[in-house]
Amino acid sequence: MSEREWLDYLAGTSPLIGDDAAVISARIGEDLLVSTDVQIEEVHFRRSWASAPQLAVRALAAAASDIAAMGGEGRYFLSTLMIPPDLFPEGRAIWEALREAGRRWGFEPAGGDTARAERIAFDFTVIVAVPKGKAVRRDGARA
Repeated sequence: MSEREWLDYLAGTSPLIGDDAAVISARIGEDLLVSTDVQIEEVHFRRSWASAPQLAVRALAAAASDIAAMGGEGRYFLSTLMIPPDLFPEGRAIWEALREAGRRWGFEPAGGDTARAERIAFDFTVIVAVPKGKAVRRDGARA
């Protein structure tokens, strides 16, 4: 699959994907929580641990868990998928696994970036909403 075909495919999977930036509406009375997390092959995981789609979902879960403790409701995620050429054939499987995980957790893909790389790297930004002033912060957490 060529890069153009890949980008066209991704743009067809969500109405939020395809522009140079995501347009995301915030509701009155909400605070948006934004978290990012990166996972790099041979630093955070090894390919032998799981399939590429499973590793991508694991990386998305790491980003989502950073804000889950703050009481957020799923909203959107942005993804940067960096994969070596030998994984290009798995690109759709990776993306579909991410979309399915996002649906289960209440997140819609809102865009991102793709790149060819020597190693796998997944970077996710998760955007969630909480009622204004209700985010559970570390200084307010209880054991």
